[in-house]
Amino acid sequence: MKNKLSFITLLCALLFSSAVFAQKSEEIKVWGNCGMCKKVIETAALKAGAATASWSEETKMLSVSYKPKKTDAKAIQEAVAASGYDTQDVTAPTEVYNKLHGCCQYERKAPSAEAKDGAKKKNVAAWKTVTTRWIAAKTENVKKTRLAARMENVRRARNAVRNNQSQMGPIPKSGPSFQ
Repeated sequence: MKNKLSFITLLCALLFSSAVFAQKSEEIKVWGNCGMCKKVIETAALKAGAATASWSEETKMLSVSYKPKKTDAKAIQEAVAASGYDTQDVTAPTEVYNKLHGCCQYERKAPSAEAKDGAKKKNVAAWKTVTTRWIAAKTENVKKTRLAARMENVRRARNAVRNNQSQMGPIPKSGPSFQ
């Protein structure tokens, strides 16, 4: 009985420890040319949460291993693209790519129709957001202007009443008296 219990405990401990320390490994296509590219690509992947990162100049493949709870392949690809290098799924921003050293610039892949369509949708969404914010600000300004106009009218009326009182004399506190 003791042997069965200790065997089950050992088995559970092994299964639990493998689940806790599980890492996922992936190969990601990343365009680049030289040793400088290798350093930047690997550094970007490590900063994105990869436990290990190794890029091959010949195959243009980035081998990464990471903990799925900490990061994912998309986050790693986005970090690499943000450093100026196109990946299989994410294209680097043109302004970042243009800042790469001359030996690091490579023949870029053409943006796909899906990427162009996605960019158009993003632009439309951004335009809608800007327009909505502008309308809200304009409406708020109109409300403030109307409120300010009302407050000015109240001030004028109060001042007119005060001016009339000074010409007529003080208003008695007990009300009008007819003598």
